[in-house]
Amino acid sequence: MLGTFSLTVTSQYKLNFMDKITVINSSAPHSEVLKVISVDDKIISKTIYPIDDILEIFLFEGPNNKLKLLQKGVDYTFTQNEITYLTLDSEKYVSVSYLHQLQYNVLDLNHDVRNTINLDTSSREKSIEMPISAIARRSHVIIGDYSLPGNDLFNNSYK
Repeated sequence: MLGTFSLTVTSQYKLNFMDKITVINSSAPHSEVLKVISVDDKIISKTIYPIDDILEIFLFEGPNNKLKLLQKGVDYTFTQNEITYLTLDSEKYVSVSYLHQLQYNVLDLNHDVRNTINLDTSSREKSIEMPISAIARRSHVIIGDYSLPGNDLFNNSYK
């Protein structure tokens, strides 16, 4: 299956359906074709993933023209998952290749509650929680394009 992996975590982590898992210190390429839009007097487009670095952005200028390579700092800047265009009008289309941290969403909890009975040193039964097993898939395969004009990224990490 596309972009799918199995994971097992200790029972202290309470995984739920659609939980997002971000692999820290990872880097993966991703490409998208994005519509350039106007929001609050800014010309922008939004990517699915927060951007670590942009490899290249090409502007589509029609079926009979070559794609135009845009220059970072001259034609655009970026923050998080928002690319701000300095030289473009809205209603254009761009092809963006960028690097991002790997992100997955939990699709299935094969074993979300697993317990076993052990005997302690006094031969008393004691319930012990076992590891949780789950299946996760790359976020863009599940969620697709956000296409939201607002500032829609929030870091809900804790601990």
